Amino acid sequence: MDWKNESGNMIHHPCVSEKRQHLKNTKERRETNEKNKTMNEKKKKWRQIRSKVNRLADSLGRRIDVKIRESVTALLSLDFNVSASCTGHTRRGIAAPWIDIGEDIPITQIKRKSKRELKILKAKNLREQERLMELLDEFYRGKEVPNDIRLVLEQRGIYGNARLVSTGERFQEIRPKREREERLEQYREEMRQFTEFLKQKYFDIAEP
Repeated sequence: MDWKNESGNMIHHPCVSEKRQHLKNTKERRETNEKNKTMNEKKKKWRQIRSKVNRLADSLGRRIDVKIRESVTALLSLDFNVSASCTGHTRRGIAAPWIDIGEDIPITQIKRKSKRELKILKAKNLREQERLMELLDEFYRGKEVPNDIRLVLEQRGIYGNARLVSTGERFQEIRPKREREERLEQYREEMRQFTEFLKQKYFDIAEP
């Protein structure tokens, strides 16, 4: 019930104001509890995925490189399909960190798949590529980075697989050893920064 003062202005009953404040506080506490619950669930999922990544190994029993595990964890947490990765080496393989995105299919299994199954697989992989490209665009928005260091998605195969790697990786094999090592560290730092960006996106994204 609202009252009027001597001037005829409406004034609110103290109990009404207290009730409104109580409802506001209750709503805020509920929202805070929901946010805390969501964050705890995200942290739990992250720990579970990180634990799984720490145990993953290739056909030779070699585990994922330590320096690329955080990047793989971030991508998996954001529901990307990661099929292979490496932190980069100057004496063997590719001298830059890289991560393969999309569901890989061995050549021996292609003939066992129908055209429809392969079409669905390609569409799924391309959607993942598109989503990751959007994240890369956001990451580089307003950021000045030499093209050599900039992370890009390179097409791999004909079924929508892609590799996340620095553009200059292809030139590493013709560079002197010292320059190759310096560029490798620059590429690793770029991947690290992108990983931090992905972690921020993961923990900040509101649940639907």
